[in-house]
Amino acid sequence: MNYTEHIERLKILLTGASTDVTITSENEAEYKNLKNELNKSAKFKTNQPKEFKICVTLQEFRREMQAKGGYAERRKYINEIFYPLISDENSLLDSIEEIQQNVNFGHLNLLPQDIQQKGREMSEVYLYCIENSLRIFIEEIMKTETVNIPRKVQDTIDKLKKSEHNHNNHFTFFSHYEKVRRKID
Repeated sequence: MNYTEHIERLKILLTGASTDVTITSENEAEYKNLKNELNKSAKFKTNQPKEFKICVTLQEFRREMQAKGGYAERRKYINEIFYPLISDENSLLDSIEEIQQNVNFGHLNLLPQDIQQKGREMSEVYLYCIENSLRIFIEEIMKTETVNIPRKVQDTIDKLKKSEHNHNNHFTFFSHYEKVRRKID
């Protein structure tokens, strides 16, 4: 498993333990193994919440979460503490790099160079269109729905607003594509 898969599995395990799932010895062993694997990552060490540092077992984590309220509050809290673990701006780049390492792109050399170049140029236009379509979509949704913006994303938006002069002052125009995508999720 890669970093993201470890994080997703840990999130599932902790959500189950915090709500209504019986904690087995296998769950405890998996929790310990996941923590050991993730502690090898600088990204995890830097962003891990205090609960990961103080809760050696799933039972201890469950007790910590019970103080947070009911099941809905616990799930919300777990989502919030996991956001910094998976929201790193480099995560998309990490994924692309991993794909490039694991996929043989040799068959793409069958295409003439001019077509390859045109594809690269068009991909930038497509990304630009998709990114801005998502921004407009979020703006429209926000006219009728309340959208909670995570603190870390809001901090980035505020920094970019100060450093950039943009034709549109809506927060989505100061969000990176990966963060805009997460808002929709």
